[in-house]
Amino acid sequence: MEERVFPVDGNKDDPPLKPVSGDKVPPPPGMALVKSNETYVIRIPRDQIYRVPPPENAEIVESYRKPSGNNGKRGCGGRCWIFAVLVALLVIGFGIFLAIQHFSNPKSPKFSIAHFGRKATKLPSHHHTPLHNKNAVYEILLQVFNPNEKSVVHYGSGNLTLHFKRYGIAYGVSKLVEQGGGTTVKVDHSLHGTKVELPEEIQKIMNDKHPRVLVLKIDVPIEVKSWDKTFKKMMVVGCELEVDSLTHQSAKILSQQCGTN
Repeated sequence: MEERVFPVDGNKDDPPLKPVSGDKVPPPPGMALVKSNETYVIRIPRDQIYRVPPPENAEIVESYRKPSGNNGKRGCGGRCWIFAVLVALLVIGFGIFLAIQHFSNPKSPKFSIAHFGRKATKLPSHHHTPLHNKNAVYEILLQVFNPNEKSVVHYGSGNLTLHFKRYGIAYGVSKLVEQGGGTTVKVDHSLHGTKVELPEEIQKIMNDKHPRVLVLKIDVPIEVKSWDKTFKKMMVVGCELEVDSLTHQSAKILSQQCGTN
């Protein structure tokens, strides 16, 4: 027996709903009924495969083809060789520059006084008679060092002058001749007292037994020869020395300082 079903909130004028039977629900309008025994083919788009990689991926592909050990060396090639050659040329050029500077600007020899003494050319008539400067001879032993390792120094004819309180008290001739590179030589020099009469006060001071300061000046031309050139100049040496007394044949040198231009 069929029953009527009324909507809860619906309008009373609406038509009554029909009871649902056990049959299948019909398909919506516009759609055909699909039979169960029909077969359908579904097409899914596949990835596009390139025979040649795209230009933007060429570098990535090449990187995978190379062994992993060469990854850090990629992009060097000829540029590394060019850079290495430039560095080598710079090093060689710098070495040549230093060699030219070394040999084109030789250093002057360094002087010092190894011995100083004063003696008489002839003995005075009385033992206690003061030694007059014009009869005195000053014995000086010069020590000379040549700092140029590869250069020989030739010395010309030079002069030595000994000063005391601005007075030239003795004169001599340089005996330096030749000196090898990097060597030290010692040469004796004898300076004879000037024949010019010195003030009596100066003579008196020179004959006492107190420390005195003297200045030795050396003017000598030198010639420095290296493997490719010869350097010539007039060398001036000044030495200030303090001795314990001018009355000793072998005075003690208390201090000294020598400079070369």
